[in-house]
Amino acid sequence: MIGNKCQYRLSIIIFIFFFSFLFVTLFVQTGKIEKFDLSIIHFVQGFETPLLTSIMLFFTKIGSFPIVTLLFLLISLFLYFVFHHRSELVLFAVVIAGTLVINRLLKEYFERVRPDIHRLIEIGGYSFPSGHAMTAFSVYTILAFLFWRHISTRFGRIMLLIFSALFIFMIGISRIYLGVHYPSDILGGYFVSGMWCTLAIGFFKSIKIGIMPRISFIGSGKGRPRKLEGGISNMDLKQIFTRIQNHHSAMLGKEHYRAFGILVPLIQIDGQIHLLFEVRSLQLKRQPGEICFPGGGVEKYDPTPQDTAIRETAEELGIEKDSISCVYPLDFFVQSMDGRIIYPYVGFIDNIEKIKPNPDEVKEIFTVPIEYLRDMKPEEHRLTFQVQLGEDFPYHLIPGGKNYSWKTREIVEYFYFYKDYVIWGLTANILRHFLSIVYEQDNGEKK
Repeated sequence: MIGNKCQYRLSIIIFIFFFSFLFVTLFVQTGKIEKFDLSIIHFVQGFETPLLTSIMLFFTKIGSFPIVTLLFLLISLFLYFVFHHRSELVLFAVVIAGTLVINRLLKEYFERVRPDIHRLIEIGGYSFPSGHAMTAFSVYTILAFLFWRHISTRFGRIMLLIFSALFIFMIGISRIYLGVHYPSDILGGYFVSGMWCTLAIGFFKSIKIGIMPRISFIGSGKGRPRKLEGGISNMDLKQIFTRIQNHHSAMLGKEHYRAFGILVPLIQIDGQIHLLFEVRSLQLKRQPGEICFPGGGVEKYDPTPQDTAIRETAEELGIEKDSISCVYPLDFFVQSMDGRIIYPYVGFIDNIEKIKPNPDEVKEIFTVPIEYLRDMKPEEHRLTFQVQLGEDFPYHLIPGGKNYSWKTREIVEYFYFYKDYVIWGLTANILRHFLSIVYEQDNGEKK
């Protein structure tokens, strides 16, 4: 079976289409949808011109049985000989055949007479649901599904969806324009085919994974499969894909990094917005005397890094958490050198007169008017890092051995100056990022 999350989504879509069709059907049988149908017909046919009539005849022709049959044969040959799709070809055939059968059965059941208001073409048979609408929805939905994975670009996929939606819509609207269907016939056709296509795709995905050949594992002895950790042997693709689908993606190796929540505090002094900075206590073992924003490592009892930033700021500045408001995230970034993930936030602190820095962590605080920093261009200095390996590194296991071409890494350190204070390192990076957003500066960051 397909993954639980995917199965749940498909079930929701099927139920939406089912109840939508049921809703339309009830209104059709009770006659309560007649006013809606007539108003749409009069509106659409109000645009009648010889040119538009030719266009609508073209689209209604595309949705006719002979053209759909020809299209089915051509696409089937393309799927088989170009993409070498065999199971996909079966899906395509089953959906189209099923659409025709379902449409015939529903029309015979409801026996709704076609509208006779202003017909531009003559056609027999019953009206509800529209065969053209059902066929168009099924054909172009399945084609979009089958061709999706062969189109790698976002633009190409968007164009595929636009193309499919355009033909589905135009074939449906052409039947209203030509006076051979009520709008509710078209909606009913769309909803039935939507339900049928979703059901078929879900079943296809489940069968596709289930019938794939098993993966052979590295054997021990005479080709016997080696038992995997967790007691699993002879694992097949269905199990693999199910586990992958149920896995929630995150940062690879995140367990080796520690998360930190940092707050960029904004305060108001004499009507001006200032940024508040700390000078770290000289008693601290790590980076004593450095200039920083308040913050610290995420603890187990912190629900999120944002809670960490607020908690640490309150502790370091001796204020209540309620004094911190309007907290919004900046871009997080990873410091691979020292194994840290930094989550910076911006927040506003009121009641600044109550700030009493904790002397165990903070030597002093100072503020800088934000306008002072607006046009300041920081000094830039580049650092280069190189790989340094021990003599016990297994050079014999890698191509080139000791002559392997290791890449070097260059980073830029930024320096801001205010009075006798020098702001650099992580704090300068966060400050630069904050200013680039506030003043929309072009600092090489993606907006």
